[in-house]
Amino acid sequence: MSKQTQGQVLKFTAVLMQNLPEMSGERMQDWLEHPGYMKRALKSVFCPEGDMPDLKKIGKIFKVRLNKNLKTEDDFCEAFMMERIWTGPAGVPCLLGNFVRVNEVDVDLFVASVAELGFQSTAMVKWVLQRAMILGLEYCPFEVAINFILQNRSQSKGERICICTPTDSFGAMQALYCEHNGTSRSSEKRYITGSDLLFGTDLLAFVVPTSKKAQ
Repeated sequence: MSKQTQGQVLKFTAVLMQNLPEMSGERMQDWLEHPGYMKRALKSVFCPEGDMPDLKKIGKIFKVRLNKNLKTEDDFCEAFMMERIWTGPAGVPCLLGNFVRVNEVDVDLFVASVAELGFQSTAMVKWVLQRAMILGLEYCPFEVAINFILQNRSQSKGERICICTPTDSFGAMQALYCEHNGTSRSSEKRYITGSDLLFGTDLLAFVVPTSKKAQ
C-alpha cells in the first residue's frame, strides 16, 4: 500500500468514526462479536456493486399480487372464510391491527430458513434480522403479509412461516404466522422480541425490494 493510499485510508477511517451513529453498548458488542457481519454490512454500503448472494440460491421467491378489492374488514373476513384459514379466537381483526396500504401491486416475497440465512442451530431474532438487512431484504408490510397468507394455497403440510413485519423502536415486531398443520391452514399474530431464539429450521419471510427484483 502506497503512502498516498495509507493517508487516504486514515482520512476515510477518521471520517467514518466521526459519522458513526449512536448505539447502545449491547448493540456495539453484537457487532464486535460478529465482525463478519460488520464486514458484509460495510461492503453493502460502500461497495453495493460488489458480489452479493443470489437470493434464489438461498431460499424461495414467491410472487404476491395484492388484491386491492379487499378494502374493508368484512372483505378480509370473507376472504379468509373462503380460503378456510383459521385465525384463532381473535379472528381476522387481530391480524389487521397494524394494516397499512402500499403502492405496489406485485411484490416478491423471499422465504428461507434460519439455517439458510447462515445460522445452523439457534440464533437470536436480532441477529437473523441483521443478516436479512445485509442481504438487502426488507420487512413485510401487513398488506403484503395478509395477501401472501391468502394466496399461499400450495403451502406444504407441517410448514410454518414467520412473516417478518416492521419492528418497533425496541427491535420487536408483531409477526404474522402462516401455517399448515397437515389438514388445514391457519394464521396468527405473535409479538417477538430481538432476544427471542429462533431454530435453524424456522422459516422467515421478507420482501425483496424493487431494486433487487430488477437484478
